[in-house]
Amino acid sequence: MKIDARKIGLACGGFLFAIGTIWVHYEVKAILEPAAALGSGSLRSAGTLEIGEPMPDFSSVGLDGNLVSLSEFQGDEVVVIDFWATWCKPCIKGMPDLQNIHKELGDEGVKVLAVNVGERVDKVQDFMEREDYSFRVVMDPDKEIKDLYGVGGIPQLIVVDKSGRPRHIEIGYPMSQSQADLRKQRLRKLLRELLNEPSPNSTNA
Repeated sequence: MKIDARKIGLACGGFLFAIGTIWVHYEVKAILEPAAALGSGSLRSAGTLEIGEPMPDFSSVGLDGNLVSLSEFQGDEVVVIDFWATWCKPCIKGMPDLQNIHKELGDEGVKVLAVNVGERVDKVQDFMEREDYSFRVVMDPDKEIKDLYGVGGIPQLIVVDKSGRPRHIEIGYPMSQSQADLRKQRLRKLLRELLNEPSPNSTNA
């Protein structure tokens, strides 16, 4: 039986390539997963947004039927924007955090705007009523707000200060409870710091 050295060489090369691909995938996954799982580190930039730079305004209809604009909160209030959808499991995991922020800090000047991406009003309404969430929902059926900010994956959370500039951007939600608890602490600390900052509308006497 004649052995074809060329075929053996190609087979060995293919095998080594497969092994190499698996190794690279494993190594990349090992590097990226901890950062993605943490979900509490602030990105310097994401999409069209950059920390500390002016943020484009948007206008859309809320789930309640009223028009919502980001600029209406500028001056005295801190805004938490969260891009989400009912089919997104990490988004749903983060919803209790949004509700708690709304209940704990809403009267102090923190406004939650949950931007629903690409879903029908009735589906979102059913979800909000079933879960008994009371924070404000902004509808983005044609993904115009998502595209305006260059949002790729969801959930994506953006904290906007009183002057209308993003001060915190994060993508995803923590995988472990300990990481989720750390995220809550950091987020509330940031929100209280931003609430204590002077309003850009205030004038010195």
